[in-house]
Amino acid sequence: MKKNVLVCLPSLADGDGIARFYMNYYNKIIFEGYNIDFLCISNKIYENNFIKKIKQNEGEIFVTPKHSKFNKFTVLARFLNEILTSKEYEIIHINLIDIYAYVCCKEAKKRKINKIIYHVHNPKSLGKLLFISNWLNYQCIKMSTNLVACTEHAGKSMFGKRRFEIVRNAFDTEKYGFDKYARKEYRDELNIDNNFVIGSVGRITSQKNPIFVLEIIKELKKINKNVSLIWIGNGNLKEKFTTYIKKYELEKNVIILEKRDDLNKLYSAMDVFLLPSKYEGLGIVFLEAQCSGLRIYTSTKVPKEIKITKLVNFLDLKNNAKNWAKIIYEGKKEKTNRTAYVDKLNKSNYNLKNNDRTLIKIYE
Repeated sequence: MKKNVLVCLPSLADGDGIARFYMNYYNKIIFEGYNIDFLCISNKIYENNFIKKIKQNEGEIFVTPKHSKFNKFTVLARFLNEILTSKEYEIIHINLIDIYAYVCCKEAKKRKINKIIYHVHNPKSLGKLLFISNWLNYQCIKMSTNLVACTEHAGKSMFGKRRFEIVRNAFDTEKYGFDKYARKEYRDELNIDNNFVIGSVGRITSQKNPIFVLEIIKELKKINKNVSLIWIGNGNLKEKFTTYIKKYELEKNVIILEKRDDLNKLYSAMDVFLLPSKYEGLGIVFLEAQCSGLRIYTSTKVPKEIKITKLVNFLDLKNNAKNWAKIIYEGKKEKTNRTAYVDKLNKSNYNLKNNDRTLIKIYE
């Protein structure tokens, strides 16, 4: 008899790193005979390849009703109770933090679900409500049967000395190899054929440092007026992001692509990958970009585990945008064979073929 699994995550947007992580493992889990349903905290959901695939496999997608910051506890608890009452779930896989993770753990514990997996994708963040976050995290740890992290660093940060398992952000490395035909097609389509193209992939949120990216582009434009930024993703800072594009007079230099299912090809259109994150659990986009042979510039706050090849450059966020721009532009002089790097990622621990049963072993 098939086991029912409820996966709780922020969203199923194709630009969401947690969604992309899980969907990389999804086919294998379905093949092994599990029924997978999803609970999305985001109350906005758009049709994409993830959604289509889930529906094809008769999976249900539950979207949390709209709520304010004052009633999110009660709204989510009531909604989750309805979901857990409607079907017998053997496993709940929680890819959330703070109050959302706490509610999921508490309701699952109340329902005596066999396996409660608390899975963290980022290290502990030093926010204003650190005491509350620590307390919620501690309660989630106590109520869970399995603790899982994306990296050793994230696990130790969130779980301390407690035993946890690592599930790597593995993916189909072959899919992200450099494609010269896609490069030509996309650069023509976006009218950036002769430009120096910087790419950024991620939610437009504080974590990804999008305004600093624009400051860097502004400085690069002083060096080379034909610089272009392609930002792939959406987020709660999009309005502020577009305001700064106008403020810095970058309307002709910045392209925002929100919902894309062809990210693997878009990497080929880029010349450089830039994402100066304030923190990351791992950041699968850094690995995908290396597959495509892209020179990468990121912050020292990003885990060193992403450095599979010599393409990765870590810069201090204390350096100003002008320094970042100068270093990035100087890197143009170093020629790379972009087709050579997919093989290096194939041999790494992040090749899905070497890891596709990792989650199933935890489920079993």
